[in-house]
Amino acid sequence: MKKSTSLLCRSVWIGLAAILLSNVAHAVIYPVRTKGTAKVQVIEQRHMAESGSTVGGPGHVVAKFSDLIQNAIAYKTAHPTETVEIRSATYKMALDAYVGFNPGNASTYLNVSDSDFAGSDSEKLIYSYCKAAQAGVKVQMIIHLASDASIAQVKAYLDANGGPNLSYRFVGWGTGSDEQMHNKFMLINKIRSGTSDQSSVVYTATANFDEWRAYGPVSGNNWHQAGVIVSQNDGLYGAYKKYFDSALWPHAQDTSPAAFRATMQSLHTASGGLNYAEDSSGISAYFYPYYGTNVWSTTANPMAKIMQTINTGANVTAPYVKMDQAYLRFHNNAWSELGSALMTDIHEMALQHGLDLSSSSTSNVKFVVMDDDDDGDDYSPLPGAKVHRNKKTHGKTSQFAYTQGGTPHYYSLTGSTNAKYNDFMLKANNMIVIHESGTGNNPVYEDFGDMFSYMFSQ
Repeated sequence: MKKSTSLLCRSVWIGLAAILLSNVAHAVIYPVRTKGTAKVQVIEQRHMAESGSTVGGPGHVVAKFSDLIQNAIAYKTAHPTETVEIRSATYKMALDAYVGFNPGNASTYLNVSDSDFAGSDSEKLIYSYCKAAQAGVKVQMIIHLASDASIAQVKAYLDANGGPNLSYRFVGWGTGSDEQMHNKFMLINKIRSGTSDQSSVVYTATANFDEWRAYGPVSGNNWHQAGVIVSQNDGLYGAYKKYFDSALWPHAQDTSPAAFRATMQSLHTASGGLNYAEDSSGISAYFYPYYGTNVWSTTANPMAKIMQTINTGANVTAPYVKMDQAYLRFHNNAWSELGSALMTDIHEMALQHGLDLSSSSTSNVKFVVMDDDDDGDDYSPLPGAKVHRNKKTHGKTSQFAYTQGGTPHYYSLTGSTNAKYNDFMLKANNMIVIHESGTGNNPVYEDFGDMFSYMFSQ
């Protein structure tokens, strides 16, 4: 879908904001979008230098976790008698990831480094959690991986600085990919930003917490990242809270994922299920692992559901599919089902809608991929120009668009879930879907589109 001219001012604003916030556009904080009663904000981390400076570099996706924690502290300070809660589930936790947390210091705010680069305006990310607990906020942390060498230090730090309001559990289900607690999300029931109070905050991201060194990520991990904040949506918050309280927290200290997976199946098959159905704001969420073996189930997988509408829905025209994925599997016997099903549906889409995907003028399908089965090249029917492979992306983002009965529909997907079988069916993951419809009513989709365009150009 092409941008309308009404988005010109928005695009200019984003460009100026990127310069002001990150100096060299290494990260972008997109404007807050109103979707029904909910507020949605997209956060992007672009490529940056990996070494050569001891000052913090812009890493807003990771830093935003600390920023929201500061907002929770501010709310608790303003409302000392109210209960403020933080629930956090993260893939690992670096002991020495420092963040710039003071918005009054524009040169260091939301930067990240492995050293205390801004004095009183920067602190360890892990300390942000402890500071919140010290301020009276109830903090629960789930951290993968219990067997990691640094976990003993992380545990000692939390014990020394967290206090009675902080509790934590380290996940040690196993050392294989299938046993991962792969989530990267945080829930806060109440925050204060400036003089504005907000509730029911959900922040989910693609970034791990163990990548940082001086000025940038660990060498080789200088990846494109994304995050989405949704607030003022009690239903979405409640769904994530149920996932955390009923599945993740009770089983975080198990020695295998078996009981966790059994609980997930029970929650998914119970009346009402576990996934959050699309609400009046156009927001839905999916929680993993799902049960069974059908990764392309329209109940378990929003990509499958959208592709089904594109290929079988009445009066559907102008379909678009764009994906920025760290992993997209076709050949690995254990993980290939999703990639194969996706390509089958894209092939069907081309047939149904008369698309010549081999033509350079056809832009309906584009992929950016970091790892695709050890350089496997079976993207039939897509030519190489549509697929940019071996790129430095840690993305788990997808975009789908089509017009049905004259009404445009736009879908933006992100979270911790990679495009491979075990991320949906075995590992602990989450995905948010934002559905927008109507002409000129797709700002979140346009923000995702800006992220994709940046990565596709790299």
